[in-house]
Amino acid sequence: MKQAVAILSVVLAVQAARAEPFTAPPAGYTLVAEDDCGEADAQPHVVRGKSWFYPAGMIDGDASARSLIFDDSHLILRYSRLDPKARYKVDLVYVTEGQGNRCQTLHANGAAVHGEMTLPYRKPGRFLFDIPPAACAKGGPLELKFTRTGLSNCTVCVVRIWSTDPRGLGDAGVWLPSDPVEADWRRQAKLAGRPAFAEWDDGRAEVEKNVLPCVNDQFERGRSILRDLRRLDAAGLDAPAGELARAAARRDELRKAGNFDPREWLAVYLSARRAVRRLVFCHPALAGRELLFVRRHHPHAYHQCSRRLGIFTLPGGAICTLGPLAADALPTPRPLTEGKFPAGTFTRPDLSFDGRRIVFGFAPERSGKDKDKQYAHISQNTADLFATHQVGPCHEFQIYEMDLDGPSRPRQLTRGPCENADPIYLPGGRIAYMSHAPGGRVQCGDWALAYCVFTMEADGSSVRQITMSKDGEWDPFLLDDGTIGFTRWEYVMKFWSPIQMIWSVRPDGTNPRMIYGSDLSRKYAYPLNYAFARQVPGTSKLVCIGSAHHNTGAGPVCMIDLAMGPNVAEGLTRLTPVRYVETGDKQPDAGWYDNPYPLDERYFLVSYSFSAREDDTRSYGLYLLDAYGGKELIYRDAELSALFPMVMGPRRRPGTIATLAERSEPAPPRPKAPAGSAGWSELLIQDVHQGLPPELAGKAKFVQVVEVHERHIHTRPYDVQVGPDSGFEVKTVLGTVPVEADGSAYFRLPADASVFFSVLDEDCRALHTMRSATNLQAAERTACVGCHEPFRRAPSNAAPLAGRRPPSEIAPPPWGVRRMDYAALIQPMLDKRCAACHDGNKEKDKGKGLDLTARAHKPFHGMNIPLSYYNLRRHVKHAPIFAYSLPPGSFGSRVSPLIDRLRDPARPCGLKVPVEDVKLLQAWIDCNAPFMGRYEQVAAGK
Repeated sequence: MKQAVAILSVVLAVQAARAEPFTAPPAGYTLVAEDDCGEADAQPHVVRGKSWFYPAGMIDGDASARSLIFDDSHLILRYSRLDPKARYKVDLVYVTEGQGNRCQTLHANGAAVHGEMTLPYRKPGRFLFDIPPAACAKGGPLELKFTRTGLSNCTVCVVRIWSTDPRGLGDAGVWLPSDPVEADWRRQAKLAGRPAFAEWDDGRAEVEKNVLPCVNDQFERGRSILRDLRRLDAAGLDAPAGELARAAARRDELRKAGNFDPREWLAVYLSARRAVRRLVFCHPALAGRELLFVRRHHPHAYHQCSRRLGIFTLPGGAICTLGPLAADALPTPRPLTEGKFPAGTFTRPDLSFDGRRIVFGFAPERSGKDKDKQYAHISQNTADLFATHQVGPCHEFQIYEMDLDGPSRPRQLTRGPCENADPIYLPGGRIAYMSHAPGGRVQCGDWALAYCVFTMEADGSSVRQITMSKDGEWDPFLLDDGTIGFTRWEYVMKFWSPIQMIWSVRPDGTNPRMIYGSDLSRKYAYPLNYAFARQVPGTSKLVCIGSAHHNTGAGPVCMIDLAMGPNVAEGLTRLTPVRYVETGDKQPDAGWYDNPYPLDERYFLVSYSFSAREDDTRSYGLYLLDAYGGKELIYRDAELSALFPMVMGPRRRPGTIATLAERSEPAPPRPKAPAGSAGWSELLIQDVHQGLPPELAGKAKFVQVVEVHERHIHTRPYDVQVGPDSGFEVKTVLGTVPVEADGSAYFRLPADASVFFSVLDEDCRALHTMRSATNLQAAERTACVGCHEPFRRAPSNAAPLAGRRPPSEIAPPPWGVRRMDYAALIQPMLDKRCAACHDGNKEKDKGKGLDLTARAHKPFHGMNIPLSYYNLRRHVKHAPIFAYSLPPGSFGSRVSPLIDRLRDPARPCGLKVPVEDVKLLQAWIDCNAPFMGRYEQVAAGK
């Protein structure tokens, strides 16, 4: 609710009769309607007008007077229930950013309220006008019409109606909040559609249908909270529990007496809500405590790769503390970083285990014209500018640490030119964070940067990359077992969107694994991105935001139970009724959530916005959310959003996980590592048949190892596929290793390489392909049960045959360890083996005219692809990138007609193409039939 605006600076701004600057509520009048214009959920009477918000500095008023509605012609607000015998006044807040640029008139039901009026310049003015009796003489509805008469459009910031009749006007009802908490409850009720308290035509029906269910919901919510907090031995429960009981008794009295007066029922509802609020604020993890949070703009760029970056974040704000928390008083924030940094913005902070230090990211504001470029300005010409941090409101984030209990200055721990952000403290004393230091760019848009997890010592030294991601990782968090959780986005032969899953890794970079990704066979039954996850202390559960590929990171609050397995849809629960973005989900508009922080598995701190637009950067406040359908306001700022809440104070330090060097046994001598590799690692697969369907059991003879490569260059176009519907990753087949009779395989892998595996039959055709990637550290030795086996499948007690011998070396393919490049590998083979018969000549080709030459080309994503590629692809069964889950054996060389033809000795092709070349074609198909092997080919194809 907007506060009173300062009295008009210059009364000369008024050029209308009967105008008076507002100094106090008019005697004998009651406020019966109010519209906070520009606030989508607080302007119930606005019929015509677009919302706008003046940036700080454009006018002198605070944020409460800087939101408005505007229109090039006229604005309209409509009301009902006028009393012809009553008198009415309209209370307005006007302001404009230009001297003399806005003039307008106001009429009520056609009668002049004020004539042409020049709006006050820069300093908001609040005015009181009589509504002419002629406008009210017939009763019924009231229409206020603001009409432009000057140069610019017409605007108004606040419209209030005062009346000698105390009854509310139309939608305003009888609920006129007395404080910010009550105003927040009314906003919640308005968004939910009930309860509403007005002069009802049928009080009994309204109470029974819309009011009583909401009142009873509060009583049930309160009883549930009371049970929870008594189990936690919370203090101070008796008084609010008594209030709740008295409110319930008053409800029963009203029903028994047949009293359906809206004011009486409003009093019951408010009594119940205040009692429940006082109960929930008794939570031992919160009562009397302080919070840490960031005042800043919420992300506004609609992409998972942009929402965290300095170049896409508006400047302004500070890291603050808030408290002590209490139900009956909203605390005032205390800025911690004010005066210690230049203008800019901050990322999520993390609190040290002793509660005495914070580590966080800061990005200074950019100066000059380049700061005005935003996400909407990404194009072919600007993509490289965004990728190299040359444009945007702020520079890239860097990491700082600061003491909370002393006068010391912040210490900068990282430096550019790469961006470093989202730091978290680790149990062993190091700090983990996300960095773009590897230089990777996202394949489908090289303005986006592929971040990876790094660690460093507390002073910023001994920096080490512990994950490899060619597509990007974000939102690191600490798990109770001491591992690092994070969200990973990966393109490996699968759909572009629903592939942002939760992974974990040990602090030394070993054992990277997906810990939750839902059941991809159920299309759109889950969010496309699991953002900002945190573990619920002492449980197997995570709380996160179910966000999307193209959104700001906001969405519903979700709970994940890791104990149910990484691919079980039933392990995901949506706690708030907000829709999953970019899916067919039809949840009603219910605002937006972000940044959940669990107190336990039923109570959470969250950032929440009532706005219908998730990119309303200043609309997110801090709330205490409970699992019983309620949320309570903690803090809301009219100027900026409140993000990243967490409770201050010491917290439990998880156990330290031994590093690879500390837990490794002496390894036998290894051959020299391949060029460019950090060394060797070893992998044991117990039985590759685990995860295969019964009809493929026993057919596995080899495991094919394929490396996927990062993209480091800007291309034109900046969004490229490696081939039509072939995906986004370029690949190299490193070779194969043998599978033993029991299905086991044991082999060496190059360390620090992103690899995936295909299980091959005796003819080197893929039975199953991993469609994901992993990377191992140098000297890491790890094992898995099978290939996508069920989560609860336990390892066999029998020692695998492969484990009884030294690890196999990868046998390189006949064509060598080379990029899987159609022009370099496949076309020369076609020219040599196939083009003589298949050159497009129908007479020579038995009427088919199949052209496998490279004479003709067709453009695709900046490359000139020979028609032979398209002609060959018609005989290939690949994995479509717009398909979700694909069963083993449903795609690849084993089910491709091309390979059937080449392996059929009764056909001419089967006699002419050597086995080595058939294996090359099979490997090409099992890599999803790419054309491009290097991103440089995009430029070369021009």
